[in-house]
Amino acid sequence: MASSSLPPLTDWKITPTAWVVKADVPGFNMHKFTMEIEDSTIGKMLHVRGQKNNSGWEPNTLAHRERTLGNFSRSYRLTGMTFHVDGATAKMEDRVLTIILSLGEVLLPGVYF
Repeated sequence: MASSSLPPLTDWKITPTAWVVKADVPGFNMHKFTMEIEDSTIGKMLHVRGQKNNSGWEPNTLAHRERTLGNFSRSYRLTGMTFHVDGATAKMEDRVLTIILSLGEVLLPGVYF
């Protein structure tokens, strides 16, 4: 069984009302994601984690797999931003996970990675 810790390809943007990130996650189930915002020594961080299991494959079966399974973790530094606590949403559409964090007051311009 193949295993991967590579994060998905993502795009992000800041609008006047929200911080939006989109991640390509083909084969992942929406219920296998976690999203956490924490205060760390380098500022606020958003951690997105996902898991893709070996569903639908019979044990002890000869098979060839090129699509990876396993877990990923991706973190984003959210420097200088505040968010509405109840303003976080996530949805899955066309194999793309979209996370939207509603902005409060932006204290400093930009997001630094």
